[in-house]
Amino acid sequence: MDRERIFPAVITEESNGTYYGIAGLQLESILKAELAKKEQLLFYQGYSGDEDREVPWNDNGGIESLLQAISGWPTDTTIELLITANPDLSSRPQGMLEISIIIKTTGTTQEEVMEKAVARYLALANLLPSHLPEADFSPITSRQKLSRVLSPFEEKSALAVHRRRMSISLTHPFRQSPTVGFGSLGQGNIKRTEKQAVDHLFPWKLTANTWRRLLDTMLAQLDPTRIIIRLKKSEYDARQSAVQRLEQTIMTCEQFMAADGHHEIVLRRQAESLRDLSLAQMTGLQ
Repeated sequence: MDRERIFPAVITEESNGTYYGIAGLQLESILKAELAKKEQLLFYQGYSGDEDREVPWNDNGGIESLLQAISGWPTDTTIELLITANPDLSSRPQGMLEISIIIKTTGTTQEEVMEKAVARYLALANLLPSHLPEADFSPITSRQKLSRVLSPFEEKSALAVHRRRMSISLTHPFRQSPTVGFGSLGQGNIKRTEKQAVDHLFPWKLTANTWRRLLDTMLAQLDPTRIIIRLKKSEYDARQSAVQRLEQTIMTCEQFMAADGHHEIVLRRQAESLRDLSLAQMTGLQ
């Protein structure tokens, strides 16, 4: 077999004495063996093929296991999932959708980052068929094509989405701040001043819905759009800071539940939920 078809092209860059190696894979097709079973499920549940209704069928076990497998990779490696949509205004079905996985490594020499990029590619290429057998990925073997995947169009604006983080008062029931929609912006910046408040970082959870609505929305835009999902192992200092924050949250919740005068069921359940979530997150960081 041709060697160039096995190994991907690697682009190297240098900035301030640090070298970067970039390689990638591209989704060629989706081979979903459960389609027949899915249609049978919809038939028995009385679905008539209405395209506007969300199909109650999604298996995220493969994605979760894949993330667990790459979570132990060193901090010098970053994985990016690129979803690029190029809509066609004259004919929506003619719109183009590209899904790619980019591997970025850092090092002190060009040879080092190239070796790391190829090694991470080989590891990921073996993991993908095991955890996502319905997805057929192939290496990007051309540097020109890899450059086009990295920069398919000129970006005019960008928006970063992070995990939600807020200060929650233990002396009040759960409150939703109007951070989205057309609510008053002034009400979204309420700061808790009482001592019995915890700094809570909401856990990341896989959605139970399919990606169909997201991809349809991207293809319905007037201009090309791109979503970048970046995965990287946290540095040691960041993990230690997160553990300290979780320990403080657990201690505050325990003190609140043990204090006299806090016998309200709602408040106690709120403190218990925050404590249990913090314990689960801290266990995952160990």
